[in-house]
Amino acid sequence: MGRDLRFSTYQAVPEYLADYYPYGKILREWRNCTSERYLTTQHERDIETGYDYRGARFYDADLGRFLSVDPLAAEYAAWSTYNYVLGNPVRLVDPTGAKIEIPIYNQTVDEDGNEKTEISYIEYTPGMQLTGQKYADAVIISLNGLIEKGADVNGIIDRLANDPNNIVAVNQIHWTEGNYTNGSQVYWSAEGGLVHDDGKGRHSPAVSLLHELGHAYYLFYDFEGKIKEPDTTSPNYLEEFDAYQKKEKEATGIYHNYEDMWIIEKVERPAAEVLGQAKRYSHTSKTKFFTINPFSVEGVEKQ
Repeated sequence: MGRDLRFSTYQAVPEYLADYYPYGKILREWRNCTSERYLTTQHERDIETGYDYRGARFYDADLGRFLSVDPLAAEYAAWSTYNYVLGNPVRLVDPTGAKIEIPIYNQTVDEDGNEKTEISYIEYTPGMQLTGQKYADAVIISLNGLIEKGADVNGIIDRLANDPNNIVAVNQIHWTEGNYTNGSQVYWSAEGGLVHDDGKGRHSPAVSLLHELGHAYYLFYDFEGKIKEPDTTSPNYLEEFDAYQKKEKEATGIYHNYEDMWIIEKVERPAAEVLGQAKRYSHTSKTKFFTINPFSVEGVEKQ
């Protein structure tokens, strides 16, 4: 379920509020303004037909299907040519058909004088040129640099950027906030490097970005035949899950789980070594520092 919330310009009174079913159909809405045309994924919904215009095709949120054949259908031979996000709207987004995307938020005012946020997306491809958008360019510089310097030893960036089935969005946060990944959504600051537990070791924002992409990579691909969590439909699920957690704790030691251990040992640490930066030996840190260069380890610590 999704939610769309808009506030008026002059006071904290909601102008429009909507909750959605996963595929974009409105569950309930409240309004204190004229009809809102840009719904769910910020695409325009036609008032007469109820269809969303999503660039190449129209989409029916009631059906959860596009209304014409996918122009890239040949890349998804196993799927219906009318499907939306491979039948998984909770985990995946498909605003442009890109693979690694950088959302750009623009504040605009509509014809009724209401402020609104419009979202556009920049698709990342390895080696691409800069765009003139500050945050997008920081992402591009970081991803290109990690590839060119040989720091992405697992080929994570290249695989994600060229995967037609999985889409990752890199979202901007303030440098003092902690980086994190939620499914296919990465939240990362280009200006916030990490200070390690000892207060001396540091690694750059670029290494942190690769770390977060590692979480998405771990989610999408069973690249090492990693231990599977128990089947939730099993009649003995609780007992099996307890045994799984015990085995995981014994195997990972100071790490939280298999995922964190793999990312620190196989993704972050090799990248830091290639770049000549300090290596972490746990998934914890002391604080962050501010820098204007995503590959720098110099900067003032967060107070």
